[in-house]
Amino acid sequence: MGLSLAQLSCGGSGGSVPPPPPSGWVVIDAPASTDTVCNELGLSGQAFISPTDWHCCGGSAVEMTAVTVTWRNETSGAAGTASQSVKTSPFVGLYGHTWSATVPLVPGTNRIAVTATDTAGLTGTARLDIRKTGPSFALSGRVLSDSGLWGLGYAESGVSVALAGPTSATALPLSGAARGDYALSCLPPGRYAVTPLSGPFGFAFQPASRTVDIVSADVGGVDFQAPAHRLAGRVSWAVSGLPSTAEWITVGAGAAALVRAVDALGAYGFVLPDGAYTVTPSDPLCLGCSYTPSQRDVQLQGADQAGLDFLRQ
Repeated sequence: MGLSLAQLSCGGSGGSVPPPPPSGWVVIDAPASTDTVCNELGLSGQAFISPTDWHCCGGSAVEMTAVTVTWRNETSGAAGTASQSVKTSPFVGLYGHTWSATVPLVPGTNRIAVTATDTAGLTGTARLDIRKTGPSFALSGRVLSDSGLWGLGYAESGVSVALAGPTSATALPLSGAARGDYALSCLPPGRYAVTPLSGPFGFAFQPASRTVDIVSADVGGVDFQAPAHRLAGRVSWAVSGLPSTAEWITVGAGAAALVRAVDALGAYGFVLPDGAYTVTPSDPLCLGCSYTPSQRDVQLQGADQAGLDFLRQ
């Protein structure tokens, strides 16, 4: 594929070397195993970009390549359209045409077909057999501050959730509007221990762990809480007052530290157990940049702390 694509030039009709004869094919990346208990399976791969009708450097992957990639579980009849991406270059018209899809599975052997079709009618198909070896279910819950106001997402707290039992796994609770939601799937029936892990800082979780029996259905509501409050602020340019968005914010307590990036408004927020913290902004691409103040010392004690702002000079 690399040799053929190297002959294409940006624009599709120019270039001193003519494109290769029209053809098409699909490759499915080999999964870690062709046996699974999961109810669905993420697949990915590559698709040949037919030179019969393509447009460099603008639009969606489908528009640029004129290729549509679809999948079908020939065992169950389920079917859908894959997501696609493509890269462009001033030197090579189109390359790196990849696809991905999540395919639902049924018990037994699943015959999966992935087909690429272009506007000229050229097609390529690849097939893969996946064996679903047994039933599986999902477990979900939420990790919250004891007030219920804040989620203990991994990004703002460093908290994770560990699962031990017939299979072991770790979930990273979601941040922002998801408010500490976590979920684990592909779990065969059995008894599991679910334990929240503090990360860099010591949260006092209630309960400290939960035992869950998964029998014949998904299990939800496996929740945990811990005393915690939010510290938050913003980074702005000193000259204009506009948000500065390149910063990483480090919050530390002794040897423990957590780092996260500011958002598109220059804002940041952490949810942490009560204690003394130092908050420091930095730009990893600008080692000489300075801020006012250079850091802030914060005492979280029974209440949120907001307005911990910095000015980038």
